[in-house]
Amino acid sequence: MLRDDGVWRVVELGDGQVGDRPRTMDAEAFIDMPIP
Repeated sequence: MLRDDGVWRVVELGDGQVGDRPRTMDAEAFIDMPIP
């Protein structure tokens, strides 16, 4: 979801963890990041 300040907030399904994507990072690159 897009926050009021223009930063994307990512909410993980299942465990409900949230994280904010930096404005400098492309959304597609963030989605495709490997999870450790």
